[in-house]
Amino acid sequence: AIDSHVVVRFMGSVLSGTDARDTPVSVRHTSFRDFLLDSNRSGTFFVETTSTHDLFAHSAFGIMKQQLKINICGLESSYGMNRDIRDLEERVRRYISPPLQYSCRFWTNHLYETVPTQELYDSTVEFSEKRLLFWLEVINLTGSISALSPMLSCIVSWGQVRPFLSLIS
Repeated sequence: AIDSHVVVRFMGSVLSGTDARDTPVSVRHTSFRDFLLDSNRSGTFFVETTSTHDLFAHSAFGIMKQQLKINICGLESSYGMNRDIRDLEERVRRYISPPLQYSCRFWTNHLYETVPTQELYDSTVEFSEKRLLFWLEVINLTGSISALSPMLSCIVSWGQVRPFLSLIS
């Protein structure tokens, strides 16, 4: 078997995050993304994303269910500004795992790309009832607050299909 890191590290011209194993890899150029998503152009390199988004959405819900908790970084007070917390970066590194950071930041994108199912709807409701505030805390502590509006838009757009779930289930 080939170690994927060996291949990825030579693709820095089209991928970011190729320098370290603990950094998420993402596509730099949309033309490379378009190539990978077009089976006629990419052939054996084709990436089918429909089932991938479903898998990532389910996995993100599982990770967040397991790892999100109140005051995840053990801050003395929730009233201070992030910039006033001297060791915030260290706390984030210590208490918010990379999989949790990814899940919190991108679960809405993956959910948006899925085919709506009752199971995903139930997971979304359960998440909003039990972990929404913990998620918002992680979004804030990881500096992703500027992405919050688009994330919420994804949830609202995806949630508008709810009335039709009974027809497809």
